[in-house]
Amino acid sequence: MPSISCVHYAAAPAIRNPSIFGQRITPKPQTHTHPKKPFITECLKEDRAEMIELPEATTIARQMNSELKGKKIKSSIRGNSPHRFAFYTRSREEYEAILRGKMMGPSTEHGSWILVSMEPDYVLVLGGGGERILFHASQDTIPKKHQLLVHFQDDTFLTVTVQGWGSIQLFQEPEIAAHPYYGRKGVSPLSDAFTFEYLEGLFKELQEEDKRSIKYFVISKPGIWGGRQRLPTGHPLPSQDSS
Repeated sequence: MPSISCVHYAAAPAIRNPSIFGQRITPKPQTHTHPKKPFITECLKEDRAEMIELPEATTIARQMNSELKGKKIKSSIRGNSPHRFAFYTRSREEYEAILRGKMMGPSTEHGSWILVSMEPDYVLVLGGGGERILFHASQDTIPKKHQLLVHFQDDTFLTVTVQGWGSIQLFQEPEIAAHPYYGRKGVSPLSDAFTFEYLEGLFKELQEEDKRSIKYFVISKPGIWGGRQRLPTGHPLPSQDSS
């Protein structure tokens, strides 16, 4: 593996410039003398986290498959910084016990969410809001604050930092299948099924006097798949100190 300081998964800048999809971002050489400032800050200044919607989820899932699929988890921490709108489904202790020894399976986009298979029997749901998802070649670039830290057996790391709100939910596979949001698949604008006739049909669901905005139409009702669906919180534990 090439020597890198971080691989950045925040994909919104890549949407504006498709040529940098999946690009490894190598921080600039250190030009200051402050001993506590990590190289990772150069990456974070250049690539801020944005709201994860369909394009971001598609890109991030592809990058995670390239970098993380097949890695085995050595340990994990359900974040080290309280965040009111980081949504979880289990206690800190359960996350650590469940993820230990799991194998990173395929990652797939699911609208504005990313479903990450934790083989053999769990699924980690990311996205649905503003998240900075980073792969680290060493612990030197791990951010000081995070809402999920995964340590792999090859001594590389994955961190998730929520900005605004976001999902870091852990489900058993049968729970996903029965979930009203994660268990259903809408018609993606990237698919052949998303035709003009299909889009026209969505408008026909509206009343003629409906004055709600196009934004509401896209993200709520009737809704475009991947247009930042409303975040289902399940059983959120809003504080990192909750157990």
